[in-house]
Order: sequence, then C-alpha cells, then structure tokens
Amino acid sequence: MVNMEREPLWGEVEVDETWVGGTQAGLRGSRQLKGRKAALVIVAVEKRGKASGRVRMAVIPDFKSVTLNAFVQQNVASGSTIYTAQKLHPF
Repeated sequence: MVNMEREPLWGEVEVDETWVGGTQAGLRGSRQLKGRKAALVIVAVEKRGKASGRVRMAVIPDFKSVTLNAFVQQNVASGSTIYTAQKLHPF
C-alpha cells in the first residue's frame, strides 16, 4: 500500500532504471520487453551524505524520456538536484 499523501523526495536525489528478475538469455536491451520475464523499474533515492534516505520505486513500461520524466515529476520535489548515470540535473 502506498500513502498517496506522502511528501516527495527532496535535496540530492539519485535516479536510475534497471531490470529486476534477471536478464533473458540471448536477448539484449529493449528486446527483453517481449514476454515480460524481467520487470523494468525506475528507482529514486535521497542522498544523505554517505547514507541513503527515502526511496521511491515503480515498474515502468519503457526507457522513454517521457516515462522517466513523469516518474521524477511525481516523486521528486521541485528545486532538488537529480543525479543520473550520465550527469546531474537541477530540477
């Protein structure tokens, strides 16, 4: 169950996406979406010095920027700094 009134993550937040459930033999990248043996998820974690803070996680249908941006807008407060594998993004 999710509390829909919870506060969004704030401050420095690291966001990344990954597969949960393992890779499918012989398939790479988006071809693993066929058959859905592994779930594609996005995760956001508050950075609190050397520790982690609160976490948000969701199953997503694809890696498209529209999908990723929608998750961030729903789960991260405006004014936060987003870190990804590629670079940091003021939000």
